[in-house]
Amino acid sequence: MKSKIISKIKLIFYKLFKKFFKVIFKKNYPKEINFLLTKLEYKEFFLERENFQSKIISSYSDIDWIIKRLENQGYCVIKEFWSEDECFKTIKVIDDLILRYPNFVHSNNKSDSRIYGAENISKLINNFSKNELLLSVAEEYNKKNTSLGFTLAAKMPAIKNNKGSGEGWHRDGFFRQFKTLLYLSDVGKNNGPFELIENSHKFEYLIEDIKKGKLEYSQFRLTDSEIKKILIDQTERKKTIIGKMGTLILIDTSSLHRGSPIKDSTRYALTNYYYTSNQIDSELYKKFNVVPKKIFR
Repeated sequence: MKSKIISKIKLIFYKLFKKFFKVIFKKNYPKEINFLLTKLEYKEFFLERENFQSKIISSYSDIDWIIKRLENQGYCVIKEFWSEDECFKTIKVIDDLILRYPNFVHSNNKSDSRIYGAENISKLINNFSKNELLLSVAEEYNKKNTSLGFTLAAKMPAIKNNKGSGEGWHRDGFFRQFKTLLYLSDVGKNNGPFELIENSHKFEYLIEDIKKGKLEYSQFRLTDSEIKKILIDQTERKKTIIGKMGTLILIDTSSLHRGSPIKDSTRYALTNYYYTSNQIDSELYKKFNVVPKKIFR
């Protein structure tokens, strides 16, 4: 009981301190304040989660192994998660959905044809979206009540001067954000493989990367030159994940990551977006133009 009271007091302190600096500096943060705010937000984030216990009862023995991989390196790869037959069928489904539902094909990304909420118009994709193992991992890793937000079905052809899936290097959030990416086609080095800067999800590396890259406070998108500065003496941190169709990548997308530019063929993939309960609202679905559940047949 005493520890919970202390935690609440700390949380109030962190929030007030953070608010004070934001009012004083009005987003023009000196680098020392940048580091301090990042540290305060890190402490606040994990303090809110320190006593969390998942209500999801899981019989999967793989969860601990997966969680350790995510914590240690920011990603985990599972080969042959789906069969070739399932992948080929889903590729056909995606091509059909893009033609049948043009109003829901995301047009902001020049390199992708994306449909958010594809689980609501395909039973096959819905099966992937409801996978119990992945939801169990998501909640255990987030350390907060977690649900699937939606599943993205994506077709990514090799277009001249494309920046790859996600339109370049970025992080989805700070201090933990979970997704799963399923390759539906074979992905080699020229087919837009997923790339990640290992350890960039860890606080000590986050601060060091901000210093090296001379990044702004809460900077989510990075240029290639900023990535080069971060990796100048640690090039081995850049991981390129190739894989056969059916390969699943579980990712902490608070890590710096991207889909590398696609030079050949077309990459098909499914991505499950998981969110904590406080992150899911109508604005989220509006932002991504998610296919409504009522369309499902």
